[in-house]
Amino acid sequence: GTRDVALSKRASAGRSVFLDSQPNCGTCHTLAETNSHGALGPNLDVLRPDEATTIGAVTQGVGVMPSYRGTLSPEQIEDLAQFLAEATGRTSATHRRRCGRGRRCGKP
Repeated sequence: GTRDVALSKRASAGRSVFLDSQPNCGTCHTLAETNSHGALGPNLDVLRPDEATTIGAVTQGVGVMPSYRGTLSPEQIEDLAQFLAEATGRTSATHRRRCGRGRRCGKP
């Protein structure tokens, strides 16, 4: 089931990217927060990618996953990266400096 995760504004926009891109990310990836059960790509709840990893994978493509550079704007890719970090409990160094390690404060 889905986790009760309070998302920042940027991550909420990234959640829409996850669900609305074509094909949507859940077609290939499992992520509890979106109730997605794709099995072709890695389980994102297990992988817990940080922002840099997501940005690199989505921009460049990795394995069978194509690049979405021509499909998604840089801002959409950054929003998606923020969403995955928050949804899987991984936060950026910037976020930790603003909010303290391990706390969800709603700031990006």
